[in-house]
Amino acid sequence: MIDEIELKKASNFYNIKCKLLPNQNIIIAYNGDDWLADYNSLTKKFILYHKNLRKNKTHKCQYHYQRSFKDIWYMLRYIKEHKRDYGCYRKLYKMNELFEKLEENSASKR
Repeated sequence: MIDEIELKKASNFYNIKCKLLPNQNIIIAYNGDDWLADYNSLTKKFILYHKNLRKNKTHKCQYHYQRSFKDIWYMLRYIKEHKRDYGCYRKLYKMNELFEKLEENSASKR
C-alpha cells in the first residue's frame, strides 16, 4: 500500500507533481516527461515507467520500463536527476555521428 502522506512529503521536497490514482498507481509529471509508478504489493517495490513527451509531437509513444525501486524518496530523486547529464551525452552522440561520416567519406575516396 502506498503511503499518501509520504508521497506528498517527497513530492514537495523534490518539487515534482505527483498524483495517486485509485488503483495504487502514481502519475508523475516532471520536466517535460511523464512517468508512471506501479506499486507491486508482492515484492513491495515501485516499478517505474517512462514516457518521453518533449520531442514527441504526436504523443503516440507508449510507456517503457525504466527501473524498480524500494522507496518513494529514491524513486523521485532518480526522476529529478534523470536528465541531468543528458546534454553531455547528446553532444557526444553528435560528435560520434560526425566521426562516422568522416570515416565513411575517407573510405569512399580510397
